[in-house]
Amino acid sequence: MTNLIFVTGANSQTALTFKAFFASQCQSWFFFSHQQLDITSPQSIEKAILPILCRFLDYNEALIINLAAYTDVNGAEQNETLATTINAIGVSNLTNFALKHKLGIIHLSSDFVFDGNTTNAYNETDITNPLSVYGKTKLAGENMLHPLAIQQRALVIRTSWLFSPFGNNFLLTIYEKIKNSHPLQVVNDQLGCPTSAIQLCRFIIHAVNLFTKEHLFRTTLLHLSNQGIASWYDFACAINLFAGQKGVVKAINSNKYPTVAIRPKYSKLNLDLLKERYAYEPWHWLLAVKEVIEWLSVKDEK
Repeated sequence: MTNLIFVTGANSQTALTFKAFFASQCQSWFFFSHQQLDITSPQSIEKAILPILCRFLDYNEALIINLAAYTDVNGAEQNETLATTINAIGVSNLTNFALKHKLGIIHLSSDFVFDGNTTNAYNETDITNPLSVYGKTKLAGENMLHPLAIQQRALVIRTSWLFSPFGNNFLLTIYEKIKNSHPLQVVNDQLGCPTSAIQLCRFIIHAVNLFTKEHLFRTTLLHLSNQGIASWYDFACAINLFAGQKGVVKAINSNKYPTVAIRPKYSKLNLDLLKERYAYEPWHWLLAVKEVIEWLSVKDEK
């Protein structure tokens, strides 16, 4: 029997990573751009997905992977309504559709749901307290999935400092500046863990395969990052190292680099549940950065 996988946010860095690195494992998946499926419109969701459900009436399981999101952390401070509409109301629309048609959902959330006032890695059960509009909208999105989560047919994956060879992310920004010999000043007093979209995609495929066999998720909330801990300065130094030490990176305190949105000072995620429930062991973040930089270097040579 057929398994139907619907992916929103087809132009996101995670969706592009699926297509570039896991094309053979995603051949029967349906990817939708914002123009093809607008999660803020229930009618758009039905128009995009319902004809496919009707075409494959004998499907085993159907699952939505929601990669559509408002991810501009600073922009959300001035565009709270838009961020809320996409990150919360859009998730509610997907949840309602999934409940009606008996679909599951995998949804990405963020370490920004925490305030960073700790020195311990965050567990899934720890109290949330987002400091920014972005973090608040991501937490609201998590809560919208509750009706599906109580059926164990929703999985929220909180991740942190996501990077890939695609889209807009810290690694690509630093890599381009290093290639052009721009001196860099990067904050060294915010700690978390870089997460490769390649590692994230690999896990999502694993979770999808288990869901289609077991017909439920093994947990409804999960933390996923690469292993280890880093500051943004450490992250930039690693990019510089694997790019051939072409740039100069200087550490600065975050009070010398003010941003519109308040960011958590510490957002390391505990991965114990990931390892116990899903037997998934992510790479160390340094190896994950090296993998992406090597891919970019080969691409640059072509």
